[in-house]
Amino acid sequence: MAENSNPSYNDQQEIEELISSHPKQKGWHRSGLALYRNFWYLLKLLPGVILSQRHFTARDSDILLASKPESGTRWLKSLAFSALYWAQFRPSEANANANHPLLSSNPHALVHFLEQKCSGQPAGHVPDLTGFANPRLFATHMPYDSLPESIRWSHCRVIYICRNLLNAGVSMWHFVAHVDAGH
Repeated sequence: MAENSNPSYNDQQEIEELISSHPKQKGWHRSGLALYRNFWYLLKLLPGVILSQRHFTARDSDILLASKPESGTRWLKSLAFSALYWAQFRPSEANANANHPLLSSNPHALVHFLEQKCSGQPAGHVPDLTGFANPRLFATHMPYDSLPESIRWSHCRVIYICRNLLNAGVSMWHFVAHVDAGH
């Protein structure tokens, strides 16, 4: 996330105060929802959204995969990862591509969500992403208006996928029912 340094304690405190000042709802998820910049976010992800907005510096070579939840994100991550690293993991008769990361890892482990990258870390910690090789590949569920300014004003590529709203809603209902059942 950060290009140079971690946020200070005051930054952490300011984020907590900012979150506490916004409307909240119980919502469909246990962690609840908070309204921030006209969009409902999971409370547990909102610190990551705010930290990414404040500290992420996009590079012109970055690639951002944008989608709404349950609208083909895993598929898009797999496809983009495969296309980006085609030369490294090119199918061949010798190895039959047995070492391809997608055969042993979930696409979510290979392509990180920008807003989740720091939300699961110790409070206020912002990972240093300067060591990531170009082009960096990230994903997001943030709407355009909530993207970090550096993404909106850079020449990075944004790949957007959408899905029929009814199908996405049904998929979300099944996903939430599965999560709430403890699976």
